[in-house]
Amino acid sequence: MPATVPRLLLLAALTFPSVGSEDKVDPLRRRAAFPKEAYSCCDVLYDSVLTDRGQRVRTIVTRPKGAAGRLPAVLFVGWLSCDSVEQSLEAEADGWGRTLRGLVTDTGMVTMRVDKPGAGDSEGVCSETDYEGEVAAYRAALEALRRSALVDPDAIALFGGSMGGATAPLVAQGQKLRGVAVWGTFAKSWLEHMLEQERRRLALAGDPPGRVGEKMRGYGELYGLFLTQKLAPREVLRRSPHLSPLWHGGPEDLYGRPASFHHQAQDLNLPAAWEALDVPVLSIHGEYDWIMSREDQQMIVDVVNRAHPGRARFVGAPKTDHHFMAFDDPEAAFRDEGGRWNREVLDEVVGWLKEVTAPASAAAKASPSSFDASVRPVLERRCVPCHFPGGSMYARLPFDAGETIRSHREGVLRRLKGDDRAAVEAWLGPAE
Repeated sequence: MPATVPRLLLLAALTFPSVGSEDKVDPLRRRAAFPKEAYSCCDVLYDSVLTDRGQRVRTIVTRPKGAAGRLPAVLFVGWLSCDSVEQSLEAEADGWGRTLRGLVTDTGMVTMRVDKPGAGDSEGVCSETDYEGEVAAYRAALEALRRSALVDPDAIALFGGSMGGATAPLVAQGQKLRGVAVWGTFAKSWLEHMLEQERRRLALAGDPPGRVGEKMRGYGELYGLFLTQKLAPREVLRRSPHLSPLWHGGPEDLYGRPASFHHQAQDLNLPAAWEALDVPVLSIHGEYDWIMSREDQQMIVDVVNRAHPGRARFVGAPKTDHHFMAFDDPEAAFRDEGGRWNREVLDEVVGWLKEVTAPASAAAKASPSSFDASVRPVLERRCVPCHFPGGSMYARLPFDAGETIRSHREGVLRRLKGDDRAAVEAWLGPAE
């Protein structure tokens, strides 16, 4: 997450009961001299996992108090910066802090957050951790979550925020998941993202169009050398000293992450990663998010639905910036003046997580042929063209996919009467 990464997470809280095994020894020492998190609704377990690179990273797991049996779970996949995912009462005014606390308090699920190597209590040096090392930490955390006695291993979802929205489909590869939700992320190459973000930043900062065009030529040269030729920043600036006024980072890093992190990010083929995921996907973008583009978020939905029709949907959050805060206009959002936390984004994510991790109904287990034979003909008569290929609502609500009808049961049934409604209700089965 470039430049204005979350005003994150100065931390603190209280002391909490442990979840799971009693008297478990925490192999990670506390780096911070403040208490741990606590919630009236949930127990909290501070634990750790070992990555395949031999680094032990901090995990923070929550579970509703008094809950019995194995529960659905969500793993949060975090941002680019080295800020910890640990939360504090002070973070309540911050959009990221409020949203992550809401993930704990509102889902009724087991939640897991993990600090990347070098962040929070985790071993390592974050400013030296490359992208592959970060992905390894999330994969180790997901495996630990799946093995947990607290968790239904068949009801796990991911929620990726900012850079974590690009990391999430990488972590999800080859995993059995109920879904992947992403907020404020990118789907093109890292080079394309960086150039498009710089253009938006310059325009919002008030540069006249001619000056923006001039600077973008420089950024094209700078990021081409840095990302495609994989030069260290000091090498780029030594070769092209006229680009120095455009550089935001240090001689070896950008946004606190080493050059290798950005080089590996540039090597990603994110559309291919999304194509490979045959799970429900929710892609949410804030209207005033100048760091990440709506086009990229819609691209995720288009790629997934092309490979797996009906699996993905896009949701726009009006007047909302990258940090879940709503503003009166884009300029105020850019200046971070007068923002208000937009709880509707949290509600959207929580509702979706509950839907995708809910126990499968008899209708969900029905064969595709039964949908095609009894339901699709009804919908084709009533809902063409809007909800079928080529229609204006198809990308968001494709009615040629049984999963869409199951997840929007009441809304679909309200449109139908008589035998048409009876046929769809019979296929859906009793409401849970």
